Amino acid sequence: MSDHNNNWKKLASALAVSALLAGCGSDGKDGSDGEDGKPGPVGVHINAATALTAANIHSELDADANRLTIEFNLTDARGVAVHSAEISNFALKLGRMGTVGELPEASWPGNPEEPNADKLAREIWLSYHHRSNDRGTASLCSDSYTPYNECAIESNNGRYTITVDHALPVDADEGTSQFFFDYDASQVHGLMMRARGEQATTYAHHYWDNAADMAADRPKPVVGQQACDACHTDTNDLGRFASNKHYGTQLETCTFCHVDYAEKGTRTDANGTVYTVDHSTKGLVHNIHHMATNSRNFGLVKSDLSRILHPSVGTDGEGDEASNIYGKFPSRTSDCTICHTDPADAEPAELALAEHLWHTDNDGKTCLNCHGEAHAASYNDCTQCHSNDGSGRGALDAHFDRNNSRGALDFAPIFSDVAYDGATLSAKVQLTDGERDALPEHLSSVRVYFNATAGEDFLIGSTSKSVTLTADIHNGTAYQLAITDADLNAALASNASASFTVVGALCFGNKNQDLVSCAEDNSHTGRLMGEMQYFDVTGQGEVAFRHNPAANENCTACHNESFRGSHYSGDIDTCATCHNSEREKNGYDTRYFAYTIHDKHYLFNNSGNVFFKKSDCAVCHDDGYQLNNVADRLVKWKNSDGELAYSTPQAAACMSCHDKFDNGSASAHIESMGGFHKAQLDNIVPGQETCSTCHNAENIQKNHKFD
Repeated sequence: MSDHNNNWKKLASALAVSALLAGCGSDGKDGSDGEDGKPGPVGVHINAATALTAANIHSELDADANRLTIEFNLTDARGVAVHSAEISNFALKLGRMGTVGELPEASWPGNPEEPNADKLAREIWLSYHHRSNDRGTASLCSDSYTPYNECAIESNNGRYTITVDHALPVDADEGTSQFFFDYDASQVHGLMMRARGEQATTYAHHYWDNAADMAADRPKPVVGQQACDACHTDTNDLGRFASNKHYGTQLETCTFCHVDYAEKGTRTDANGTVYTVDHSTKGLVHNIHHMATNSRNFGLVKSDLSRILHPSVGTDGEGDEASNIYGKFPSRTSDCTICHTDPADAEPAELALAEHLWHTDNDGKTCLNCHGEAHAASYNDCTQCHSNDGSGRGALDAHFDRNNSRGALDFAPIFSDVAYDGATLSAKVQLTDGERDALPEHLSSVRVYFNATAGEDFLIGSTSKSVTLTADIHNGTAYQLAITDADLNAALASNASASFTVVGALCFGNKNQDLVSCAEDNSHTGRLMGEMQYFDVTGQGEVAFRHNPAANENCTACHNESFRGSHYSGDIDTCATCHNSEREKNGYDTRYFAYTIHDKHYLFNNSGNVFFKKSDCAVCHDDGYQLNNVADRLVKWKNSDGELAYSTPQAAACMSCHDKFDNGSASAHIESMGGFHKAQLDNIVPGQETCSTCHNAENIQKNHKFD
């Protein structure tokens, strides 16, 4: 058949199809014009959204009709409307401010027959809905806990309206809880909303004056979110009860469920004492952070930690087993300023603000969170005696004004007359808080560590160098140092700078900050905070500081101003002067500062979730970290047999994190680039490693989450 005939057949077929289509109307039935179809939803489906934001919230509670109306916008990260959300995509928590006096009498502090009016007037958050008698807040529109709710949802281009009829239980029986609170138009109301799709979750909070139909500020924020975020960074895994599988990591969200009066059954401690588990936000937070560090636990044993749900944090199997299972809080748990504001920094008029209310001694239940449930068997309210105007120390006295550890932080060394004559480094040092001097009888193993710096690091390694402050070198106002040391002289001969830091402890009276002789039976010690100081003693005109790849303020964000180690407290340079490149470790590995710090911060729980990941470098380091800044010194690093070996500088910096995961490939890669790791000294060819050629500052920042 010719191409000509084929083309005619194709044309005829096309004309026939066109005729059939032309004979049909727009409704596809009889040829007449049909109605236009309804437009499809605009935006992104909630299950396709990779980020969610709920904003522009307006809430109204009609008490007469017992109806709650919530309006809000739901968008993705680009501001595009999110559609197709249903009631099942939301969790809603509703409550209001109230007072302790609204609780059942059994929950009042002290003796219910002789109630303390001030303590009953303490403001707390009250939930309108409860999961059971002893648990926290229940969600609205829940078949399990609020079956009386009648819920409906409407949406238009991402603007949603949720209506809840029969919003509040009418009595305690309907609410299935002993905790039942009437509507109170005079109080600030609040709503917590969780919106969840298949790929994203968001939390929103809204407070309002219902009578005036006006938005309100969040009431009584005792602790700010920034206090939590300082340690709990974006990459932390806080366990199932603080993950997106539950209700996130925002403290504000926690307070809607874990209300002040929330409890979680009873347990029996190691002494046979039955106690009630505090399930409030403060109860959980105080218990988790305190009991992970306190070995005494006031009669409780480690297994009793199961009464609270927390990620059993630990390092990777080294050291004390209990410590590895339950982790270590990064500072003194008695130092409340780790999370709370420091009242010493506040103006008198500010002390009435919510963030300072934690030390007003109105809630004895909070005391027991840290000081042990065993006390609760005898005392319902600690603050009957322990208050700032009572017979026992209150919170402010116990944790600040009459706290031994905090008293030592007020003392700092003042160096003067620092000089070097070519053989002896001399200086005077005075330990003072501005009003009092620490005399020899007040000192508990107080030492002045000295070193020298030039270029990137301290020059004196191996054995740490120090002078103990004693009465022999005290001249009445200061301690006279006269240091003659061969290693120091060799370092200063190269025009290095001298460095000093003071560590140790001072002795105070029992439960106060009065300096006393350490020989007294009832004396207590408080650690000094070492802070490295540098001096030009060779006439160079400028001081050579140790290069520090980590910002000290990043450390104190978690460790606070006490910044304690296992034996001394001090800043980064104080630690590094001892944990230098020549510091050996018993057994295997190294006590090199970078390795020690990285190893102790790689924390995980029993499920394998980590608190700090090895790639979370920006939590501590600034963006100036690079291999070119590593001191050009070999690092002592024992091999797995405990034999002394060495690593080249750049290799040691990298392997301070990656060594534990090296199956041989990383070491081989380092050696191919001219570096050495855990090699014998005779086999090392210095000065040829080229790690920084590829692993430059830009690539390190890109691969270690600096962006």
